[in-house]
Formats: sequence, C-alpha cells, structure tokens
Amino acid sequence: MIRNLQSRQIELKGIHAYPELKDQETRFTRLKWDGAKAVDTNTIHDQYLDRSDISRMARLEILDELEEWHLLAAHYCVAWAYKSATAKEAFSCVQLDRK
Repeated sequence: MIRNLQSRQIELKGIHAYPELKDQETRFTRLKWDGAKAVDTNTIHDQYLDRSDISRMARLEILDELEEWHLLAAHYCVAWAYKSATAKEAFSCVQLDRK
C-alpha cells in the first residue's frame, strides 16, 4: 500500500516511526507528558460522528474509491497529550462519546 500511495505522491509521514496508535501515545509519554491518547480517522468517522453529519458529508463529497479511503484513513489519527497535575485531572474525564 505504501508504494501504491508513493506512486501517487502521497506520503504518510511518520508511518515507519509510529506505525500503531499505541506508538503515537507512547511518543508523548516518553517525552514526559502525563498522558496521551490517539484515535484513527476511521474510528472517529464510524464510531463518534453523528449519523446525520455522516450523511451530510456524503452528500458534499462523493468518493469513488471508499475502500481506498478507508485504507488511507486508517493511517491517520487524532492524538492529544496533556502535561501538568491540573490538566491530568481534567483530561482524565475526557472521553469520546460513541454515537
């Protein structure tokens, strides 16, 4: 897949250094962040977005290659980290509510 994407000038920066979501989280905690979380783009789309928003987006952008999009989106994530005693307490209660 990586060669296929490279042939189309699509580069997944960091895929070799941080191939898994856990690796993304660990990179922050190794840098002395108190905690970190990473969620891939497919998970956000499939589990956390409201179905009405998904329908609205589908009408805005029609994708021909959904399988290709899912493969690509699996390699992108949203990651966050926090540092400090007060932030640790505040972020410990942050959860992505599943829809």
